[in-house]
Amino acid sequence: MGLPKVGLAVGTGLLAYSTIFNFSIPTRIMYFALPVFAGYVWGRRTTSSEVQTSEFLDWVFQYRKARVFNETNRHLFNNPEVN
Repeated sequence: MGLPKVGLAVGTGLLAYSTIFNFSIPTRIMYFALPVFAGYVWGRRTTSSEVQTSEFLDWVFQYRKARVFNETNRHLFNNPEVN
């Protein structure tokens, strides 16, 4: 997962902006914390990693099935060394 880099960048920019224009301390904290939290939530809800993991595990399963098929049916291929 990692750090929410975009949220940190936006939060740091908003913190600098609010410091330059002398906003109150709670407003500065809010301007920094909200983008970081939003980046964290956005990163946790991204499903691309789940899809990639599922595709990889499907590949591993199919690869192992093919290996077992080759090992059990070696006599059909007339090849004593099936890799």
